[in-house]
This record gives sequence, structure tokens and C-alpha cells, in this order.
Amino acid sequence: MFPPDESGDRPAGSPSTDSSPADDGSPTPDDATDSHEALMRATYRALCEHGYADLTMADIAAEADRSTSLLHYHYDTKEGLLVAFLDYLFDEFGDAMEGSESGDPVERLTTLIDRLLSGPPADGGPFADAPPASDGFHTAMLELRAQAPYVPAYREAITGHDDYLHALTVEILEDGMDAGVFHERNPDVVAATLLAAARGDRVRSLVLGDDSTTDAVRQGIEQFVLADLLVDDAADRFGDETDPADTEDTTTTGSDE
Repeated sequence: MFPPDESGDRPAGSPSTDSSPADDGSPTPDDATDSHEALMRATYRALCEHGYADLTMADIAAEADRSTSLLHYHYDTKEGLLVAFLDYLFDEFGDAMEGSESGDPVERLTTLIDRLLSGPPADGGPFADAPPASDGFHTAMLELRAQAPYVPAYREAITGHDDYLHALTVEILEDGMDAGVFHERNPDVVAATLLAAARGDRVRSLVLGDDSTTDAVRQGIEQFVLADLLVDDAADRFGDETDPADTEDTTTTGSDE
């Protein structure tokens, strides 16, 4: 999460995981990990309740049942703590995607698309013991993303995650092409299109409080991107999710315009 630099020192603002053996009564690495995860869950709950703009270190400390001074010992600023939270979220997303890999490129791609359009599941994941992911939390994350042009640390974390998503999508596409279930297409172009469609719909849903277009965006991805991508046998396996009548209706409507 906070990779050491070449000297082995941790980056400024990151939590210390240095610990001594347990038999002298001092914290162990497992204790440090548990404490860090508890703090990340507390940050999640505080974001759900207060949003990004009104969030303070005191809010997070209260949720974590810790003193504000202790938080400042590990993180100089709210920005530093939220960068750690972003890293934690993105690491968990990567772990979840790796855990869902079936080896089937079609299934992996559809799982990724569903996750991007619908967001994380309301139950399970790193916040299984916290309130379900709410509109307040997702709006707070959108606010945080909006700060990226002005806060280099946010921009670096978010750019790294976006690069990971693009690379993951390209990897799935290339695996499918190698396996003969996807037609040969430019994987960078397909990945950029899929991710832009999913992100655009998520932003619209949050900004307007209206997710009525999500199903239409999913159908559009299936009918105009996946239908072109999948070879016949793979399309037959996937075809149950796409009604040919929907494709015909959409095409007719488009030609009338």
C-alpha cells in the first residue's frame, strides 16, 4: 500500500508497521494490520456520515474510538489519511477482482463491467461490518475525485487506479483474443471505451441522483461493444443476457434520428 523507497524508509504520512516480537508485550505486525484496517473502516463510516467537504480528522478519530492526536501522529493531515484510504480501497478492489477470476475471459469481462456500473456489493468486502455503501459515500468519493486537479497526492492515487483498471481490461481482452473467444480488436481502444461508458454513467447517477440510464448503458455495451467483440461461440454463451429485439429497436430508433 505504501511501498518503501530504495532506502527502505516508509513515505511521509504513511502508517508505521514497525513492531517488536509479541513476547515483550509490544505490538506485532498483525496488530498493526488490524489497527490500520480498523482505521480504514472508521474513515469509511465517517465519509458516509459527513461527506468529503465536511470531514475532519476529529470525525474519523471519533469513529475509530481514538484520539485525534493519535491520528495526527500517523498522518499529518486529512489529505494524508485519505490517500491511505484510497490506496486501501483500490487494493481491495484489485484483490476482489483477482479473487473473482475464473479463467474465462468472457466471465471476467462481464464481472468487471457489472462492478464498474453497479459499484461494490452492499454486503461483503472490506466493510462487511460497516453500513452498506450509501449514496453519501459514493458522492464523497466523487467529491474527492473532483479535488484531484488541485491535490497532487489524490491525483497520483486515482491515476494509479485508473491505469490499473485500463491494464486489467486490456489483459482480459488480450487473454480472450489468445483463447479465440474475442475477435482481434485494438484492446486499448476497447478498454478505453468500456471504462469511459461505465465511469460516465456512474458520475451521472451520482450527480443527478438518477440511475435510470444504467440498464441502458449496460445494454449499449452488450449490443455495440461486446457483440462486435465476441466470436460466435462466445456470443451464444453470452446471448441470453441480450435480447435481439432490444438490438433491433435500438438500431431502428438510431436510424430515424
